[in-house]
Amino acid sequence: MKMNIKKLSVFFVMLVGILFVAGMVSAADFSNVLLTVEGIDAMDNPALVSGETATFKVYFDSNIDTTDLKVRVEIEGDEVDVDEVTEDFEVESGNRYVKVLTMRIPYELEDEVSNDAVLNLKIWGGDSIAYTNEFDVRIQRDSYNVDFASISTSETAEAGKLFPVTVVLKNVGYNDLDDVYITVKMPELEIQKSAYFGDLVAVENDDDEDVVSGRIFLDIPYETRNGVYNLEVAVKSDDFSTNVVRQIVVENGLSSNVFVSGNQIILTNPTGKLLVLKLVPEGNVRLSDDLVVIPAGSSRTILASSTGDFKVNIFSKDGQLLDSVTVPALYAGGAGGNAVAVLTVILAIIFLVLLVVLIILVTKKPEKKEEFGESYY
Repeated sequence: MKMNIKKLSVFFVMLVGILFVAGMVSAADFSNVLLTVEGIDAMDNPALVSGETATFKVYFDSNIDTTDLKVRVEIEGDEVDVDEVTEDFEVESGNRYVKVLTMRIPYELEDEVSNDAVLNLKIWGGDSIAYTNEFDVRIQRDSYNVDFASISTSETAEAGKLFPVTVVLKNVGYNDLDDVYITVKMPELEIQKSAYFGDLVAVENDDDEDVVSGRIFLDIPYETRNGVYNLEVAVKSDDFSTNVVRQIVVENGLSSNVFVSGNQIILTNPTGKLLVLKLVPEGNVRLSDDLVVIPAGSSRTILASSTGDFKVNIFSKDGQLLDSVTVPALYAGGAGGNAVAVLTVILAIIFLVLLVVLIILVTKKPEKKEEFGESYY
């Protein structure tokens, strides 16, 4: 009887051991797990560079058959928490698998050029018991890098006027940047201007000088037609260069500087540069001049001769249509048209004379009141 009890005890211990081992096997759904970062074993404290895209490869053996499995890698730091997850997939017991993920390393560094972070790995889903692990990684700034803290511009620019662009730069790189230049240009208009922004030190060297700002003025050509144009802002130093592109709407207000009086077309140039325009009439119209050169700050008058309605298209010197002028038959030239124009001029002169007389009378009235006022004393 004692012998039987002893045998039963041994059998019970063996059964518990078998169940425990079986439980351990069932719990070890994934084995021989290996995580590499850019080809470096995650156990070897890999270094990651802010702003770059890193490749993570996860190798593992599956000890179960299951579906809806996922793999996730996560970078956890003081400022940010970013991760990447695979799509659902299936595994079969006895096979080895590899999953590849890519992730952009975040800019989480505030006042340091490098700092520690934690890389988390998780394999889970389906009928599996989740596998988790964590690794120490180092995140550091790129050797040379600049961040456009801001680019301040108006959404629209007016042809013939200056267009200001305010740029604020911040050094987000590991090293200092010497002799930084900014170039602002609109390639389609063939205009650009550069400015020297000085040196940008690394953030740990001097917190007050890792940011610089400046303003650049672009002179938008007066003959630019309405449209959307690319505005390119480029940064360049001896060790680094980058650029950003924005879109700006350019509005041409030429029509507000073109006047029609009788058979006369008056073109004004309010800019500080020489303006060259080409006039192309439509219909039976003759112009006194079809190529107009207007000095800065002056105007030119073109005479038109026609017996009916006429339209004149105004082009820039490189052939871009800027505006169109239409004159009704009443003012289209000929004897009747000229008579109306002369009458209009005469009436305008009479109006101006009457206006001057009225101004003189108005300005004299207060003087009389002052004389009467003084007489009371």
